[in-house]
Amino acid sequence: MIQNTLQCEHKYELYTEIKKLFHAGAQRLHTNYYGPKIYTDLQRLALLILRTRCGYTYKRFCDEYLPESNWPRKLGLQELPSSASVWRWSQRFDMSFLRKLNDQLLLDEKPEVLAIDGTGLDADSKTAHYAQRIHAPMKKGPKLDIIVDTDTLLVHDWSVLIKPRHDAYVAKRLLNRTAHSAVLILADKGYDSEGLYRICYEKGNRLWAPIKNAPYSDKPPKKLGRYKKHSHKQETVDYHRRNLVESTIRSIKNRVRALRARQHFMKKRELALHILVRNIEIKISLLLRLVLARKLVLVRFAHTT
Repeated sequence: MIQNTLQCEHKYELYTEIKKLFHAGAQRLHTNYYGPKIYTDLQRLALLILRTRCGYTYKRFCDEYLPESNWPRKLGLQELPSSASVWRWSQRFDMSFLRKLNDQLLLDEKPEVLAIDGTGLDADSKTAHYAQRIHAPMKKGPKLDIIVDTDTLLVHDWSVLIKPRHDAYVAKRLLNRTAHSAVLILADKGYDSEGLYRICYEKGNRLWAPIKNAPYSDKPPKKLGRYKKHSHKQETVDYHRRNLVESTIRSIKNRVRALRARQHFMKKRELALHILVRNIEIKISLLLRLVLARKLVLVRFAHTT
């Protein structure tokens, strides 16, 4: 089946980036063979990304934001969708599809230093102080683990678990999924495991984490595993760059004050959409910065000649 490519006649960077991701993933415009074809999957995905970006509820997004904005005209919508329709569309795109979009977005990235860390998220909108005052129990939120490029602050991979697990347990899955090679991966003491060092060594990467129960000295202890010793005997690393993953986690928490989804699989998709939107915004800012730098070079060259 030949896929029809929609022509983008406007210069709106966000929709242009979404359209590129959609067509690069070889997605069809309509997944239903029968029934009405009022909306395409590209329009559905763009509306979900817009709702995640503005942070409104489905009701407020469809009743207040869409009618007052220019997005229906730019997306080519035949009619405005209802909040129930947008909510049903959020169940259409699963985690594998969202990871595929993120991988396609970061296809040209070649990171040199990555950082990995995990954090807990709030599943309730009320604060701990307010919950104590009204004598209400606090809901335990999911655990988020991410791998971040310390140069661009792009999230290359993530894992969301409803029940909290140890950092080393989640890191095995993330490091096995890493497609990069010859990359330095910085972590804290929670990732000081011989198994994680072995996974990185077999993939051609280098994991560096502070050694647990080590003396206060620059030299590592004598009794170390093979892969851990191989990593710590190499040249020293700039460990302070690991702090950039903390700032990335903080920026994600500022976007996601509390998870609104109730089902466990919808919580994972909600976080995945927030991470995808953040990566798209960073890619657009990097692209605009590169275009501006080229214009400045051409202006200086014109003045010198």
